[in-house]
Amino acid sequence: MARLVVLRFENDETAERFVRQVDTWWLDGEGYPATTEGMYQTPTKFHEPDHQPSGWRWGPKHNWQICHDCGMPSVGYANNHKAIIFDAINLLEKPSKNTLERMTEKPKVNPETGVIWELE
Repeated sequence: MARLVVLRFENDETAERFVRQVDTWWLDGEGYPATTEGMYQTPTKFHEPDHQPSGWRWGPKHNWQICHDCGMPSVGYANNHKAIIFDAINLLEKPSKNTLERMTEKPKVNPETGVIWELE
């Protein structure tokens, strides 16, 4: 079995330093190696709660779900680490043709039922 541990750093430089060191880091000196699987940028500015959005879209920089009007994510979305990990760009992943294809691929939908093929 393996465990995935998610940490949030409020300082980008501290997070980057941690990621550089974790591949050679040994927990408690007991010989348990850890490897870095991903690093994701989290929002620090948020959509105003009194503003009624006209819709949501995927942001071009970090691939967050942002307000169509103001370009900011909601507080609820930003605090949902599952959404950030699922949607955002992994900063440790080296961009490739496959990465771009995966990020821009539209889901395959059954035209008769409107259901995504993979979920049927």
